[in-house]
Amino acid sequence: MTQTRKKLVFSWVLILAMVISVISPGSALFVNAEETYDGYVYVTVERFTLGQGLAAEPKKIGYKKTDSMADILKRGFGEQLITSESAYGTSVDGFNDGGEPEGWTTENIPSKIIDAAGIDNIGQRKEKTIISAADHDYTSDAYFAQIINNKYAMVDVSGLKVDDDNEEDASHYHDGSVFRISYSIYGWGADSVDTGFGTPLFDFPDKDELIRQIVDYSGDKNQVLYKNAVSVLEDWDATKEEVDEAQAALEKVNRFTTIYNDSLNNFKSGLTSPSYGNEWAVLSIARSGLSDEQWNYSYIDNVTKSVKEKGTSVLDTSGWSYATENARLIIGLNAAGGNPADVAGYNLLEPLADYKKVSGQGVNGIIFALIAFDTKGYDIPELKSTDGEQATKEKLINGILAAEVKDGGWAYFGDTADVDLTGMAIQALAPYYADNENVAASVDRGLDFLSNAQDKSGAFNNYDNKLTSDSTAQVVSALSALGIDADTDSRFVKDNGSALDALLSFYDSSKKSFKASIDNEDINAYSTVQVLYALTAYDMMQNNKGRLYDMTKVHQHKTSVKNVKESTCTAAGYTGDVICDDCGKTLKKGEEIEKLPHTPVEIPAIAPTETEAGKTAGKKCSVCGEIIEAPKDIPATGKKEDATTEAPKVEDKKETLSNNYKVTSNDAANPSVEYT
Repeated sequence: MTQTRKKLVFSWVLILAMVISVISPGSALFVNAEETYDGYVYVTVERFTLGQGLAAEPKKIGYKKTDSMADILKRGFGEQLITSESAYGTSVDGFNDGGEPEGWTTENIPSKIIDAAGIDNIGQRKEKTIISAADHDYTSDAYFAQIINNKYAMVDVSGLKVDDDNEEDASHYHDGSVFRISYSIYGWGADSVDTGFGTPLFDFPDKDELIRQIVDYSGDKNQVLYKNAVSVLEDWDATKEEVDEAQAALEKVNRFTTIYNDSLNNFKSGLTSPSYGNEWAVLSIARSGLSDEQWNYSYIDNVTKSVKEKGTSVLDTSGWSYATENARLIIGLNAAGGNPADVAGYNLLEPLADYKKVSGQGVNGIIFALIAFDTKGYDIPELKSTDGEQATKEKLINGILAAEVKDGGWAYFGDTADVDLTGMAIQALAPYYADNENVAASVDRGLDFLSNAQDKSGAFNNYDNKLTSDSTAQVVSALSALGIDADTDSRFVKDNGSALDALLSFYDSSKKSFKASIDNEDINAYSTVQVLYALTAYDMMQNNKGRLYDMTKVHQHKTSVKNVKESTCTAAGYTGDVICDDCGKTLKKGEEIEKLPHTPVEIPAIAPTETEAGKTAGKKCSVCGEIIEAPKDIPATGKKEDATTEAPKVEDKKETLSNNYKVTSNDAANPSVEYT
């Protein structure tokens, strides 16, 4: 360790503070979304020899098989990286890092480098925002050492080409390679890596895998775990043990995050419209923050329709009158932002106010009634029936405590504690653990039982004495409710792993779901949803977001329908959007309503006249006036001939036609002729 630079001491109990975020961005991935790449390399620009840490956030940069390392660096850093060309190729001359870290002095330079270099006087930068080798900043031996896969690169960046078949070659890179640009002030890189030209200044540990884990880390980068890992990376003389420890811790977080995110997203993709019966899935997805308001409301809307169809606030219609049916809906609705006190006009809390009904299902009914009431800190409604027994929080708590078996823990029946029910009982009692001595003592005995019941693999047996993800999930949920880390608490870490390790071991990466047991090759939907809410409970605990079932901060929507538009015969209508009156968010988009049909009336016909054209009958809409059937023109009739017109006179017929007739009668009174 350097004499001037304080390192954060690693105590990996600090994993308690690790954070796994479902929606936080992943690695610093610098690629063009429209491009397809053949692989990726991890790149760092380091100032560790000066005690100045990283010059930029480490990056994962996509490459094509025709790319040299110079092309990759240009893609990832652009004009930040300063290079020059010569007969020998492309050289890295400088980097725009924005300037020296605040508070940095030459005292931060590792004394071992100062002593080896025999430097009496450390210079300054020529340009404040650029660290330059070409300008010989700090020392005359300033140089950017290039390290590929923990080896001193034998070629310049333009000569470093891809070779996926030779991963040990210091002249090529491959998919997953780590390329480090290290600012050197002594021995042309001897203060950064074993150059092969002499004795290295320090036995430098391989930091490549740590770099990969840092870049791929998708948790909260403000948390101690991540900052400690970066501190080890930046520590010039970090030991192999420190590097391995930091790497392993991040690797575990990254594995958790990958499994959690992939399985949660996969499950949600198959549940586009959650409905009555999907409560545990809604709990996981809504509480994780993965869902959006529209998805949540689709569940609320579908449940409302189902309850309306049932026509009662007592949801279980099997004849057994299971109180857990109501409790489950209350949990799901509150997770989604609904109001279980008013679902289609029914108050789902009221049936749980009857302690006789709740306890009639055994301690399981009492457990879930208490959890349901505590989701929002509800006051228990006044019992309306005279046949029942008024439930109170105290009565529910005492009912659970009274059901504890002799040696600690809880059972569905008999005197032998059951892992699943013990886990559920602890989750119900967790809000009272700190302030109620009787609760604390009972819960502690339950924890002792669970610790003793844990298998060496870290998993837990179910009622049938089989190691299952379901039972293990209940334990992880219970521990998370108490703020106990299922991965690091010594009571729950056995020979082959922790309770969290065991839970993740049931994961099938090819199907992005969980198996019920290790021996079962098939994934199980019911087991998957239990594991998901256990992982959500663990994630929330790590993120200081409270308990899984504490939904007092979940916004409860008060909705109204806005933007309604009635249909007309000229324009389509709109059903309206469901909008929360308090937060203003649109919970459900409306739908278009088809235009109304026209209301036809007859357009009277117009008879034509001698001078005016007429029209046939037509049709129009009596509402909007639009012509439905246009009348057609009928031509005017025109003038008719007069029937009394005299025939032409033929007085001179004899003269004009004398040569063309013969007399057929010479009777003077009635002469006749025949024309020819």
